[in-house]
Amino acid sequence: MKFKSFTVLLIVAGFEIFDATDMILLQDFMKTNLLDRGNPPPSPDSGKNSTLMGKARHRICPGEVTISWQLRPPYTLEKNASKDRTEVTGIFHKALNFALETCCEFYWGKKPIMRYLSMSENLSALHRTAFTEDTVSLAFPIQRDWYTRGRKGRRYINILDSPGVVLIRRGPSNTVEIRSQLFKAILGTWPIVVLSLLMSSLAGICIWMLETSKNANEFGRPFYRGAFDGFWWAFVTMSTVGYGDKTPKSISGRLFAVVWIMIGITVCSMLTATLSSALTSITVERYDLTTGKTIGVHRESFAFKRAVNLGINITDFENLQEAYDSLENGKVEGILEEMFAGIEFVKKKSNSGISVAQLFEEKHGYGAVINEGDFSRQVLECLPEVMEFVSDDIYTNTSTYLKSARHSDETPYMKNPEQNDVPSSNDQSIFDPDSGSFKATILGISVALFVFITCSVSFAGVRYLKRKRARNNTVDVEAGEK
Repeated sequence: MKFKSFTVLLIVAGFEIFDATDMILLQDFMKTNLLDRGNPPPSPDSGKNSTLMGKARHRICPGEVTISWQLRPPYTLEKNASKDRTEVTGIFHKALNFALETCCEFYWGKKPIMRYLSMSENLSALHRTAFTEDTVSLAFPIQRDWYTRGRKGRRYINILDSPGVVLIRRGPSNTVEIRSQLFKAILGTWPIVVLSLLMSSLAGICIWMLETSKNANEFGRPFYRGAFDGFWWAFVTMSTVGYGDKTPKSISGRLFAVVWIMIGITVCSMLTATLSSALTSITVERYDLTTGKTIGVHRESFAFKRAVNLGINITDFENLQEAYDSLENGKVEGILEEMFAGIEFVKKKSNSGISVAQLFEEKHGYGAVINEGDFSRQVLECLPEVMEFVSDDIYTNTSTYLKSARHSDETPYMKNPEQNDVPSSNDQSIFDPDSGSFKATILGISVALFVFITCSVSFAGVRYLKRKRARNNTVDVEAGEK
């Protein structure tokens, strides 16, 4: 009983998100669905029995598990690395640590010590070690499509399914670029502006032709004057201002005014909506990956195959940092990466202006390869079952990693010490009170208002002084005449 309680305590400490109810359900599941656990080994009453018990437990699980791994946040993260010792954490470490402890102790074995080898330089090196080195007990993270069935002495255990790949793009890098994009967006509304002016001009000529014979005071006889009067009336009417300085008097003119009011409201609504959209946000271009854009892809990732299937113009890189440097230098227009790894990378580059722009859904598995010779058959059957049982908790743990801030106790992912992330403004709205554009606009208007008020007051003061001086001169002249 004490042994079982101690086991549960260790498991809860190893995988934090489990509670007591989960552990009871897991124990019931394992007793019902897994191979018979048999009887516990004899208690170590003597030195001989202790030796036999140790050998029996070693046949179930090794005392030490040698692990080949590759740095791939959030699946694997290096923590407090040193020359003498490599400490690894992350989603896969927690999941495998929990599963090994659960399965080994369920079959009366002992939890193995996880000893990590030096980090593999790339995925090919990781696979080569996993499938050829007999001294390696575990290797992860492994893509499911890289694992070939029938590899003697090796077994794949799926841990997590990725929903697909994401496109990472760089947003505006500074305020000048944001304003430039905003100005271009406003200029992009020129078709509706031109349409409004042309229709107002046409309506103005029409109302002038209908009104000039009977209403020459408001729509004058000369064409250049009457057409401009008509344009003024048509534009004011279209904008629903209704200034009232010019109004049609004839029946035909008023009937045309009714038709133009209905047309003008529609045109004005289109003009207002288009200008409002351009002012409040920069329209995000629908990113068509198949139209000649160059996309950076990690050469050995699942995203590479996905990019080939999409027919994308690919530039491949050894790692995400190389792709990011090319994105910053303008050599590629985006990066395609597996979703969880891409989001984690964007999170760690939160001050660089990059963001996830698009998701391409395609389920894809990631897991670990285990050396069958190091574990008993019961444990090998137990591990994937436990992984399946706790899959919801693995995804919850993944979500926690992705939502958390930069892990302060972990070494940054592929960080270049010579490269500093420069904060950039992502403000894209004139009316956002926190944006630089809004503050600059308010400041400019305030300065202009102050200048106009100052000039107006000064002008009024000068006129007042002139009038006062003139009155004084007049009084003096009159007094002199008397």
